[in-house]
Amino acid sequence: MHSGGDSCLVAGACLGIALKWVSLPDTSAPQAKRQMQSANYPTVYPPMEYKASLDSFAKVITAGTVLLFLALGYKSVKALAAAPNDMTTLLIHGGLLLFMAAILLGCYLYAPQSYRVGANYLEIVRPAQNKRINFTDIREIRALAGPEMNGVIRTFGVGGLFGYFGKYYSPGLGSMTFYATQRNNRLIIETRQGKKMILTPDNPQLLEHLEAQLATKR
Repeated sequence: MHSGGDSCLVAGACLGIALKWVSLPDTSAPQAKRQMQSANYPTVYPPMEYKASLDSFAKVITAGTVLLFLALGYKSVKALAAAPNDMTTLLIHGGLLLFMAAILLGCYLYAPQSYRVGANYLEIVRPAQNKRINFTDIREIRALAGPEMNGVIRTFGVGGLFGYFGKYYSPGLGSMTFYATQRNNRLIIETRQGKKMILTPDNPQLLEHLEAQLATKR
């Protein structure tokens, strides 16, 4: 007897719910945007590695230094063999061999080889000891414009032998730590502690990848 009225009530309720659903603001839009931004870089995955190859200048400096040290080392070995009991010869040429070996080994062990992006960190891969930067410590990352590097000087670092790394300074940016292997594709990372770091990946998409990962952490 009341089936027609009940049907109308149900239909009205469904229509009201539908209208309410349509009128609700889309609060998921920012989240959807973040998901789209990081769609190509999921937060759970094996770490992705970006190569860091030497540029032509660094290759020339590295090859030239190695060849020079080999030539000097050969002469020192000959001198030591010719006068094995001469203390002065031992000190001079033995010390020179140790000095050259320490320079080559030290520079190689701390030269950046690549950059690795994990779920919560960026890692600078080196033969001796990797440098890890947590995403929570990064305040800003951006591409570095050419004029910003005007007047840059090396204060305590390496300028071509296996790369460009160590302490540098420029009037515009102040003190920086380089973890670079070339003079292209420069990225600057500023941490919440006020430190500045320079990276130079072969693939500039590292910047996009890091921005997408950082967006999911904020």
